[in-house]
Amino acid sequence: MTALRFGPADIEIRLLAALADPIRLDMLRQLASDGEVCGCGFRVLDRVAQPTVSHHLRVLREAGLVHFERERSYLRYRLDPDVLARVAAIVEGLRLAPAAPIDDVPPHEGVTVCCGTGRSR
Repeated sequence: MTALRFGPADIEIRLLAALADPIRLDMLRQLASDGEVCGCGFRVLDRVAQPTVSHHLRVLREAGLVHFERERSYLRYRLDPDVLARVAAIVEGLRLAPAAPIDDVPPHEGVTVCCGTGRSR
């Protein structure tokens, strides 16, 4: 399976993709409640190994959700203070976006029948 690659203009996609993982969402909830967490102090470590936590932290950093500070040999993570406003802006943009008529939605490649209705696309 090929990994998705995002350009700088796709920060909203990167942000939402980072939020869509249950492990990362748990980590973000802990950061929101604790304010700051050492890389070795995430509660998800009782479910996943440290390399997995490191991977998820990298995804969160690349999405702009968290920042870290080095303290001797430890990394201390914090939520970006503007992250909730960024997520809220994305959701608000969806709420205000006009809905496209169903007939204006382009067909998916290789799909010939729409939603089991028998209508060809």
